[in-house]
Amino acid sequence: MDVNILLENLSEKLGKMLKNADDFNTIIRVGQNPNVQTFYAHSNILRALSPYFNKALSKDWAKKEGEMFVFEKPNVSPSCFETILKYIYTGTFNLDEKDTQEIIDIIIASDEFMLSEFIPSIESYLIEKRSDWLRTNIESIILTCSQHSTLIKLRDFCFEELCDEPRRIFNSPSFCLLNECFMISLIQRNDLNMNEIEIWESLIRWGKAQIVSNLKLDDPRDVTKYSQDDFTTLRKTIEKILPYIRFDHICPLDFKEKVVPYKSLISSDAYEEILWKYIIDSKFKFSPSFQRRIGSINSKIIKKKHATLIASWVDQKDSAYTNDTMPYEFVLEIRGTYDGFSYEAFKYKGDNIINTIIVARVKNSKEVIGGYNPCIWRHDRWKSSEDFWRPDSRSFIFSFPDGETTNNAILSRINPYYSKYAMYIRKNNGPEFGNQDFYMSGRFDLKTGVICRKTYYLKKIRDSEDSFAVDEYELFRLVRK
Repeated sequence: MDVNILLENLSEKLGKMLKNADDFNTIIRVGQNPNVQTFYAHSNILRALSPYFNKALSKDWAKKEGEMFVFEKPNVSPSCFETILKYIYTGTFNLDEKDTQEIIDIIIASDEFMLSEFIPSIESYLIEKRSDWLRTNIESIILTCSQHSTLIKLRDFCFEELCDEPRRIFNSPSFCLLNECFMISLIQRNDLNMNEIEIWESLIRWGKAQIVSNLKLDDPRDVTKYSQDDFTTLRKTIEKILPYIRFDHICPLDFKEKVVPYKSLISSDAYEEILWKYIIDSKFKFSPSFQRRIGSINSKIIKKKHATLIASWVDQKDSAYTNDTMPYEFVLEIRGTYDGFSYEAFKYKGDNIINTIIVARVKNSKEVIGGYNPCIWRHDRWKSSEDFWRPDSRSFIFSFPDGETTNNAILSRINPYYSKYAMYIRKNNGPEFGNQDFYMSGRFDLKTGVICRKTYYLKKIRDSEDSFAVDEYELFRLVRK
C-alpha cells in the first residue's frame, strides 16, 4: 500500500480516537473565565508529539486528580487549542474559516508547545493566503517575530516588505521593543533603504530605551549629561550590534555631529581607524560587511525583489539575483503620472533609449505587466513610412498577478520560430511586443489603451484578452553596474 494512503488512514483513525475514545487520561483546561473549555487527550500522544507536553506531563511536573493528569493553560484560547490538538493527533489543520489574528495566536501557542513542524506550515499559509493583512499589520508582526525566534518565514517576509521602507519599523513604537538578536538580523542587511547615519541614530535610540530605567537623568536623550557609568551601560547594551554599523558610509559632518558625542561607545582602535579614513580616505575595514547598502528602486510599481527577478530573466539565469549580486541599476526614464499616458509622451522621452524595461499596473488592481526590449523603440527606417517588425531573440514579456510579490510570476519569451516578430515598431503609437502580445496604444490610461493577446510569445501573461487601462506605467533604462 502507498505510504501516503497509510498516513491518511492513520490520521483518520487518530482523529476518530480524539473524538470518540473512552480511555483518555489527560484533562486540559484552556482559556480564562468566562471562556474556559475542557479538552480530553492521551498523555502518550501529547508527549510523543510535543516536547513541551513531554516535560509538562512528566512525573516531576504533572498534576493529577485521581488517575487523570490535569493540565491548565489559561493563556491559550479554546479555539486555538482545538486547532493545535487536532494537529497533534492527525497532522492536519484548516485555517480558512479563522480570522488572521486568531491564526497569529495559534502560531504563538504552537511555538510555546514547541510544535516545530507545525509552525512553518502556518507561516506558509499566512504568507500565501493572508499577505495583505500581514502587510497592513506589519509592525505588530515584526514585534511578534522578535519575541518568537522560530518564526523564520514570517520574519523574512517582513524584512522583504520593509527593506524598501524601513522607516516604518525604525520609526514605529515597536522598534525599541525588538530584542538584540532581531536587531542584529535587521541591521546587518545590505538592502536597508536608509542612510547609515539614520541607522546609527536608531541604534542609539534603541540602546537608550533598553537601559532608561538605569539612567539617573531627567532627559535620557541629552548625551552631555551622561556619566562614564551611563556610557559603559549603553556600550554593553549595543556592543554586539555595533559592528554592523558601516561607519565608512557616514559623511564627515554627520560623523562629527552625531557619532563623536558617543565616541566612548567605540573601541579606541576602531575609532582611530575611522578618523584615518576621513583623513586619507584609505580603504577602511571595521564592519563585517563593507558593501554600501542598496537603496530602493525608484518605482511606484515594483520593488527590488521584482527588479532582481527581472534582471535574472534578462541574463537568462536559472535563479534570481539577490540584492548583493544584482548587476544592474534600473534608471527611471518615464513615469506615466508625471510624463503623461499618451503614446506621444512615450515616444518623446523613450524612443531613443536602448535596453529598457517597461512595467505597468492594471487599473483598479495590483496586477503588474511588463516587457524587456534590448533594442530601441524609435522608428528609424527613414526611407519608409511604414511600420515594421524588429527581430530579437532576447526580448520577453512578463506579469506579476498579485503585484506585491513575485509569487506566480509569468515569464513569456519570444517564440524562437517567431523571433523576427519580437517588437512591432510604430510611428504613431506606443510600444508593442509581438502582435499585441503586450501592446500599449493611444492613451494608456483609457479602457482601450492596453491589450495582451498571445501570438508570437510563448505564454500569455493575462487570462483576459480584453483591452484595459493602466493607472501607472514606468520605463527604466537597464544599466550594468
